[in-house]
Amino acid sequence: MCSWLRSFVKDPINGYISDFDILVTVDRKDLVDNTPLWYGIEEKADKFTRTSLNLIVHMREEVAEKLQKDHYLFTDIRTKGIYLYTSKPDRGLPESKHLTDAEKLSIAQEHYRQWFDSGASFLITFQQALERDTKLAAFQFRQSVERLYACILQMLSNYRHKTYNIERLRNMAIQDTTYNSFLVNVFCR
Repeated sequence: MCSWLRSFVKDPINGYISDFDILVTVDRKDLVDNTPLWYGIEEKADKFTRTSLNLIVHMREEVAEKLQKDHYLFTDIRTKGIYLYTSKPDRGLPESKHLTDAEKLSIAQEHYRQWFDSGASFLITFQQALERDTKLAAFQFRQSVERLYACILQMLSNYRHKTYNIERLRNMAIQDTTYNSFLVNVFCR
């Protein structure tokens, strides 16, 4: 289990307040997929802290693979992270591979095609449903927003947290990027 800490930010006007992100690495896929367990832990932590806790749960092998593909989040954790606990001290995170600018651009373009096209499709369906079924329209709009946040996250950091929480996706999309001030204005509350 590893976590990295950044300078605490409290900017309620723009809708951003720092949170704690903790990477949990496990050796069993069934633990990764146990969403009720991880959400339950996050909810309990939220009751005792003023700062939100986000658990990022992955298989150890998946983290190693993402480091080989220079995923920003895992590379950042690898270089700036603080180990909180490990049951196997000899199994630290492997070194990350650094991609060329051309490789990074290719990956970002692939993410853009996948996520932007998906978000645009849901937006079209939203517009079609708006006059006849407002519940369906609201669902389609939410799906579009979720995919557009995923598009930004994947393009800028080559990673998308496995959450459907729009608030968390927004916070992740606007934090610690070169485009922070621009994105805060685009994705106002």
